[in-house]
Amino acid sequence: MAADPAFAAKRREQKRAGAARDRERNAEKRRIERMAAGPTYTTDAPCVRGHVGPRYSANQTCVECAVEDAAAFELRRAERMLIDPDFRVKRRAQKNATSSKWRKAHRGEKSAEWAAWYAARLQRTPPWADLKRIRGIYEEAHRATKLTGLGHHVDHIIPLQGELVSGLHVAENLRVLPGPENLSKGSKFDP
Repeated sequence: MAADPAFAAKRREQKRAGAARDRERNAEKRRIERMAAGPTYTTDAPCVRGHVGPRYSANQTCVECAVEDAAAFELRRAERMLIDPDFRVKRRAQKNATSSKWRKAHRGEKSAEWAAWYAARLQRTPPWADLKRIRGIYEEAHRATKLTGLGHHVDHIIPLQGELVSGLHVAENLRVLPGPENLSKGSKFDP
């Protein structure tokens, strides 16, 4: 049997396959151990670009490389925004289509999110709130959007679900802000 070349080749192939399976199992064990240790781990081995530092446990990517890649991507995107005036419009349409597709696929999740937001707003609307004035502020934001062409939002001066303080959904706590300014403010208290 040992002198049979076909048998010997088959046996070598079986050994190689077994060794490959063992390497895969060991690599998976090491990955699970790294993940259990935390989101990053350190190694003395340099990455492809020569960084010696922390790496992400999930995919072994160098943290410094990831930061550099993100900065380079943002720079390329900003340059393209300046060069191609239609890029912004195309990108917005693309993002809207993707978001719409995601919302349709996750309708229950989105509905639950909306219901939680609505319930929180109702809970923070006291019985003495002037609903006509509140509606008037929302109408004012709509008019400002129509007049300027820039989206305007109704902002809660003291956010409804702030980290440190929570406000009420009353006319005195509402103001009209340009959309980008309101989005950058987020849920922070910024008088």
